Amino acid sequence: MTALRKRREDAELLAQPLNGLAPPHAPESEEAIIASALVVPGYLAPMREIVKPDDFYGESQRRIFEALCEVADSGREPDIQAVGGALRDAGRLEQVGGTSRIMYLLGVAAAESSLDGCLDHARVVAARARHRRAIVSCQLWLARSYTQPTPDVAEAIGAFSRELAEVGDSATAGGLVHVRGSVVQAFSDLRNAAAGDGPPPKRIGLRAFDEALGGLFDSDLTIIAARPGMGKTSLAMQAAVEIAAVHGPVAVFSLEMATKQLSMRTVCSQAQVPYSLVRKRAPLDADQWKKLTAAASFIAGLPLYFDDRPKPTIDQIRASLSAMKREVEAKGQRLQAVVIDYIQLIRINLKNGLNLSQGIGEVTGDLKAIAKDLDLPMIALSQLSRELEKEKRAPRLSDLRDSGSIEQDADNVLFIDRPGDNAELILAKSRNDQPGSFSVGWDGPSTRFYDLPTSSYHQ
Repeated sequence: MTALRKRREDAELLAQPLNGLAPPHAPESEEAIIASALVVPGYLAPMREIVKPDDFYGESQRRIFEALCEVADSGREPDIQAVGGALRDAGRLEQVGGTSRIMYLLGVAAAESSLDGCLDHARVVAARARHRRAIVSCQLWLARSYTQPTPDVAEAIGAFSRELAEVGDSATAGGLVHVRGSVVQAFSDLRNAAAGDGPPPKRIGLRAFDEALGGLFDSDLTIIAARPGMGKTSLAMQAAVEIAAVHGPVAVFSLEMATKQLSMRTVCSQAQVPYSLVRKRAPLDADQWKKLTAAASFIAGLPLYFDDRPKPTIDQIRASLSAMKREVEAKGQRLQAVVIDYIQLIRINLKNGLNLSQGIGEVTGDLKAIAKDLDLPMIALSQLSRELEKEKRAPRLSDLRDSGSIEQDADNVLFIDRPGDNAELILAKSRNDQPGSFSVGWDGPSTRFYDLPTSSYHQ
């Protein structure tokens, strides 16, 4: 028995009606998916990237969708005759209500005529299935807590959080799927972008970088690495402010700096007022007060969310993001980006014989998985080896501190080098573009990077 099948049977066993209420499901969407696939067989492939037979709650809908998939996988057209024949051969035609049931589905009024409508129904069914699996996970964990208590409560809660995150945040579609659905969706996105209907690129506000990479892309993990004091946090916060202002909510995990301190530094950077003056409570002139007031109002109005707990685990980061995702979605919004400052301050579990390098590797692998699951860009900061200071040279990939897995898991690796008054941003790795570098201005007092008239990307 497959794990997926076992999980579905667990769901049927445990996710029983409660106080007369059935477990979460969407019968109308289940019927609309089948009806649409029977009417327009070409819609089946892209829907299968979202929903699987085991996501269907209704037994007859599940069996019919299984037959649709089996017919399509055999290379035949999944029309009503072929699907009815497949159900008859499997001895399930009467079980699903016979041919009359399939004919009824053909006439379902909720059947969509557009691919977008069908995909919406598929997402609804997949979401209800995840909800049922979450119920099962909670019930199983509750039963284990009563019958198999553990002295390490934090570890038990962490394991439960990982299991629940796997249900709630990971893509529902699993296994091998045909390329057709991905091509259809990607080409639709391309057409929308060409027509100006798609979302704008997530740019960080530095012209050469944005022109070179096209901005930050969803599911990408971008590492910003430098020695202390080079401006890693400042660059990441400039990107966070730009994305929050243009696109929407951004989560910032400030592992090194308290929220109040980071917020004030960000305000000073935006106002271009030296942070040292504010920190020392030095007298400010009227113009500086005016700039700070305007910047504070602007930053306070952005959808920026901070978590400054010290040395969180990767499970705590994942749980915090899941909670924020639910919160912003309840407002009709979408989480747009995440900043982690910085990787080496994430608490690592070395109990299983892992060394520090392997532990960091697990962390970066998990960060990439979270970025992919949430489908948003993640910016994670990293320290560089102390050897770099001794050798007085530009950083390179081998200088990434504690782990070569950082380089392996990252989609982009950006180094900050400040050989003189200005700064050099070095794109040492890009999964989708050629490495290169460009010069930017650096205002030390306000800790802000800015474009130079001569800024351009050199590969």
